[in-house]
Amino acid sequence: MTVVENLAGLYELATPKDGDMLYVKGFWDKNDGGGGFFIFDKFCTVNPFFDDTSYYKVGYNANYDGMVCKAENVADGRWIRQWDRGALNLRWFGALPDFSPSRDASFALNASLAYAQFNVQSPKIANPNKGRANEPTTIPNPEITIFNYQVYTRPGKTIYIPAGRYKFFSAINSIQYGVVIEGEGNMGASSHGTRLLIFHEYTEVDEALTGVKRDEYGFLRYYANAANNSGGGLKNLSISVENIHTNAKKDLNNGYDTNVIVLIAPDKTPSAGLTYCPAVSKWKAENVFIVMRARAKRAIYMRSYQEGGQLPWRIRDIVLMNCKFAGGTLEGETIRAMNCLGLHIIGGTLSSGLGVHNKAIYPGIVLGGIYGCANTHLNGVDLTHASIKIEKKSLFTNIDCSFGKLLIYNGSDKDHEGLQVTKKFILNKRKNHPIELQCPINIDNNTVTFYKCYNNAHEIENDTDADWMHNQDYPNTTV
Repeated sequence: MTVVENLAGLYELATPKDGDMLYVKGFWDKNDGGGGFFIFDKFCTVNPFFDDTSYYKVGYNANYDGMVCKAENVADGRWIRQWDRGALNLRWFGALPDFSPSRDASFALNASLAYAQFNVQSPKIANPNKGRANEPTTIPNPEITIFNYQVYTRPGKTIYIPAGRYKFFSAINSIQYGVVIEGEGNMGASSHGTRLLIFHEYTEVDEALTGVKRDEYGFLRYYANAANNSGGGLKNLSISVENIHTNAKKDLNNGYDTNVIVLIAPDKTPSAGLTYCPAVSKWKAENVFIVMRARAKRAIYMRSYQEGGQLPWRIRDIVLMNCKFAGGTLEGETIRAMNCLGLHIIGGTLSSGLGVHNKAIYPGIVLGGIYGCANTHLNGVDLTHASIKIEKKSLFTNIDCSFGKLLIYNGSDKDHEGLQVTKKFILNKRKNHPIELQCPINIDNNTVTFYKCYNNAHEIENDTDADWMHNQDYPNTTV
C-alpha cells in the first residue's frame, strides 16, 4: 500500500486512478493526528472548505481541508477520507495544540463545523424524471457516492477534540444545527485534558459585520430561527478566556468583551407553524469548566426573542450538568437566561472568582425576559459564593441548592408563580460583610429597586410580605 507523509504530499501525487487507496501519516507531519485512509473518487468534484478573506477563517489550504483533497495534476476527482460517519476529529482538519498563531485552531474548527452541519452537497444534474408530477428540476449526481444526500440523513455531528491546549486567535462561525463539541476530559486549568484557550479580541464585532449584536455575541454561538438546532452541546472540556490585555489595552474599549457561550433564537415573529417549536433545544453542557480571566461579559447567555405565539420560549430544555465557572465578568453575571423554558442546572459550582473570604457576592444566575423563565430547576449546584436574581416574571422555579443571596423582583408589575425554595439549604449571614453587602441591598448601580433580597431560606419563610410566594393560582408554593 502507498503511504504518504502528509496532505501536501497527497495533493502532489501524480495521476491517481479511480479507486486508488493509500494511507496518509498526518495533516502537517506524521503522527499529528490528522492522518488516515483516503480513496480517490474520479467522479467527485466537491471542493475543500477554505476561506482566508472573510471574517470567519475556514481551513488552512485551498487544496485540502482534512476530509477532501484535490489532485494537483487531475482536474476532476478528489481524494476522500474514509470514515464511519461518526464523530469528526479536529486533528483531521489540522488543529494542533502547539501555541502557534500560524496554526490558529479557529481555522480547523470552522472547517469541521462545515462538515458537522452537513453543508457539503453534491453537484446537481438535470432530473431525467422531470416530466412527472412534483419532480424537482435537478437532483444530486447519482455517480457521486460521497458527501451527498444519500449519505447524510440528518444534521448534527460530534466534533471530537483530543487532549491538548488549543489556541483560538479568530472568530468561530455560528452553529445552526445540533453539533456537540466533545473533549478528552475536563482537567480544569491543568495541562491535561482538552483546553480551548481564547485569544481573540472581539472589539471589532458589530451587527453589520456579523449579523449578531455584540452584547449577544460569543466564542461559541448556537443560533437558530427555525426548529433546526435540537441537540448539541459541550462535553468534557475546559474553555478559558485568556488575559489578552497589554499595558496599553486596559481601557473599556479593548479586550474580550463578549460572552463565552451563546444560545439565541433571534426571530421575533417566526413563520406560521414555528411559533410553538423550539429553535435551540435539548442542548447540554456536561463536565465543562469555563474560566473568565479577561473581561468576558458572561459565561453563558441564552435568549428567545419571540413575541406572542403559543409557546414563546424557543430556548428550551437546556441542561448544565456538573459544570464549573470561575472568574469575574463585565456584567457581574455568570449565566443569564431570558425567556427560556426548562433550564436545568444540576451540580457544579459558580464561584465567579470569589472565595470564602471575599466580601462581595455577585449575581451568578439571572432569570429574566418579557415572559420570564419557566420550569427552571437549580438542583445541587453550589451558589454559596454567588446569587440568584429573578426579574419581573417567573413560572415554576425550583431552587434546591445553596446560595449566597436571592434577589426577587417585587414591584407592582411582578408576576411570579410556583416558586419553591428548599428549606434544607440555610446559609448563615457572613459575619465580616459590610452592611451594604448584606440584604436588604440596593442593586443595579446602587439605585432604589423593587427587589426583595434574602440571605437564606429562613428569611424567606419569615417574610410575611412575600405575597408573590403564596398566591391563589398555585397555593402549594412553599419554602
